Formats: sequence, structure tokens, C-alpha cells
Amino acid sequence: MQDDISGQIRKIDTGDYEITVNSRHAPVRKRFTAAHELGHYLFHRHLLDGEHVDILYRQNGNPYAGKGSRINQSHEVQANRFAANVLMPMHLLDAIRATGVEGTEELANLFNVSRQAMEIRLGRNRNYRNFELEEEDEDEEDRALQF
Repeated sequence: MQDDISGQIRKIDTGDYEITVNSRHAPVRKRFTAAHELGHYLFHRHLLDGEHVDILYRQNGNPYAGKGSRINQSHEVQANRFAANVLMPMHLLDAIRATGVEGTEELANLFNVSRQAMEIRLGRNRNYRNFELEEEDEDEEDRALQF
């Protein structure tokens, strides 16, 4: 895969689905991408006639690339939310924080996710709001990364 591609999900000839992640990405990124693509499978497979490719930074004005894909921004948000809930369940996050662990880096390490993912999950990243889609001034990349 090219470096700007995080992963993809595609329907194969047998009618099954195949999820692929970029082997050159960091393990924490691969985990999130795999969970994100699983979210697409669970919630959006009816929209996948071909393949859906998740491109880092949503380049070239085509944020939801893929031959035969009808995935849009709201589907991306749903897949991100699913991945966040799988990898950073709020009840476990709250339990660990109740013991006094509050550092973003430490929490990210405990959950084996990126610092950015943990910042977003905790609402500490001011570039992204947790679960919100209402502001019109955000670009699609920002909205697609929310969870």
C-alpha cells in the first residue's frame, strides 16, 4: 500500500469481505485502522459494492475513495466511534482514571493506541470535538477523524 493509505475493506469474489491495513504504519495506527474497517464491515457493508480505501489526510478532494464505495463522512465518523469504543472503552478508561492515572501518554500506552487517538477520546485535542458534527466551519478531514 502507498504510505498515504491507512487501510481498506473490500468485497471479494466469494462474497466475503477482506480488511487490509498498511504494514508500514505504526502498530497503534494499524490497530485503529483494523478496528475502523471492522466498523465499516459491521455498519456499512451494504454500501460496499467494491472496495473502500481509507486515505490518510483525505487527499485530492476525494475524502472517501474507493471503487464501488458509497461511504460518506458520517459513515467515517461512525467507523471511528466504533474503533474508539473497541480500543478505548469508556468504562475501562474511567476506571483507570479513577485510580489517578490522567496523563495522555500513559493512558495511550495502557490502551495501546496513539497519543492523538487518546487525546481525541478524552476531549483534550482542541482540533477535534468528541462525537460532534454540528459546526459548519470544520473541513471533512476534521469531521472524519472525530470520535
